[in-house]
Amino acid sequence: MTVLEVGCGSGTYTIPLVQTVGKASKVYGID
Repeated sequence: MTVLEVGCGSGTYTIPLVQTVGKASKVYGID
């Protein structure tokens, strides 16, 4: 799975998102 978080700011939701989707996935954050 690949996730793009737009408007991530300081990453408050990004870190829990990474933990949720797992190691085989990629999470990108753009502010």
